[in-house]
Amino acid sequence: MERKRELSLLYDLTSSRYDRRYSGIQRGKYLRLLPHLPRGGRVLDVGCGTGLLLRELGKGAVGLDLSPGMLRRARRRNPGAPLVLADAEHLPFREGVFEAVLSVTVLQNLPHPPQALREMARVVREGGRVVVSTLRKKQGREVRGWMEEAGLRVVEEGEEGEDLFFVGVKVRGSGAPSS
Repeated sequence: MERKRELSLLYDLTSSRYDRRYSGIQRGKYLRLLPHLPRGGRVLDVGCGTGLLLRELGKGAVGLDLSPGMLRRARRRNPGAPLVLADAEHLPFREGVFEAVLSVTVLQNLPHPPQALREMARVVREGGRVVVSTLRKKQGREVRGWMEEAGLRVVEEGEEGEDLFFVGVKVRGSGAPSS
C-alpha cells in the first residue's frame, strides 16, 4: 500500500509537467498499440494518466488512474469522459464489461503486476483483448507468463523502443474473481 501512495503522490506532483515531457513518447506507444484494439465498444485504459489516448479510443472509453492530479488533467482534455480514480490491482467493475483493456507502461510500477493482469482479465469479456506494454528492463518476458496465468492467450508480442508489448485474448472460463 505504501508503494501505491508514493506513486500517486509522485504522479500528482509531476502531472503539470507530464505531457510536456512524455506526450511524444506516449503517443508513439499508443500508435503502435491502437491497431490491436476494437474500434468502438467499451475500452478500459488502465493508467490513463492525462488522458492522451481516450478520445482516440472512442465514446465507450473509460479512463482509470491512481493519481487525482493526472485525472484532473485528463478531465480537462476529455470533458465528459468517464474517469475513475482506482487501483489497477483492484478494478471497481463487474466481470466481462469491457471489449478490451489497455495498459501502457503501468505494470512495472505496481507492487503486484500479476494481480493487475488477473483483474484486467476479469473485467474483459470472453474473446476480448488485453493489450499491455511494460519496460523491458524491468519485467522482460515475465509478463507473458502472468497473462497466461490470468487466462489470456497471448496472440502477439513485440518490441517498441524500450518497451515490450503483449496482446492477449480472454479464453473461455478464465478471469474468475481474484483473491
